[in-house]
Amino acid sequence: MITTLLMIAGILYFALQLEDKFKIPSPLGLIALSFFAHYAFEQIPILTGDAEHFAVLVIFLLPILLISDSLELKVSDLKAHGLSLFYLAIVAVVLSVLMALVVSKVIFADVHLSLAAVIVLFAMVLATDPVSVVSIFSKFELPHHLKILAEGESLFNDATALIVFVFVGLYALGGGEITGTYITEVSLAVVFGSLSVGIVVGYIGLLLMKTTDNRIAEMMLLIMTGYGAFELAEHFYTLVNLLGGHSH
Repeated sequence: MITTLLMIAGILYFALQLEDKFKIPSPLGLIALSFFAHYAFEQIPILTGDAEHFAVLVIFLLPILLISDSLELKVSDLKAHGLSLFYLAIVAVVLSVLMALVVSKVIFADVHLSLAAVIVLFAMVLATDPVSVVSIFSKFELPHHLKILAEGESLFNDATALIVFVFVGLYALGGGEITGTYITEVSLAVVFGSLSVGIVVGYIGLLLMKTTDNRIAEMMLLIMTGYGAFELAEHFYTLVNLLGGHSH
């Protein structure tokens, strides 16, 4: 695990150096350096030996990435552009999936995907990466409201994609019956449950932040808050399954 952490830290460092020295967006550097590390150490699988280790790696890195991106958003910007963000992150994603179902027979004429498989596929590709968006937008002088819409949408559409992917697509693939009542109940449970976890953990983190002026301690509290929310969310599936959902 320590070797993996050192490799990840090295990839992040050199990707940021490429961005600072040669103006190469860090997502591109991360991809290129990750491929290089994979093939350079192919005989010694340091990063992702199997699917299970890859899942652990994603969970390990995701809170750090989301913490840094969420700190860029201000409450005032969310209030000013809340309706637009709601449309982009929720309504647009749902409409896109519905449109995919309408044209799926034409697009996938030779593949013969089921409707559930189409939902799963488009739920994955519709969720834009917040890290890439923030990194690329930071390199250009763009209108502030445009950056807020792009960065905010890339963060919040993950919740919509999660509902569509796990609780609709995978549930349908497993033979579950999709009804309007089911979608409404699961959506409300995920949205309000996630908000509750985030508000409670965030408020506790804020209270603890006020107890210190030490920068290192503040950084540790940020990390603890992010990972604490993820740890609580790991047990959130219990509530969803009680409501008839389909979650691991």
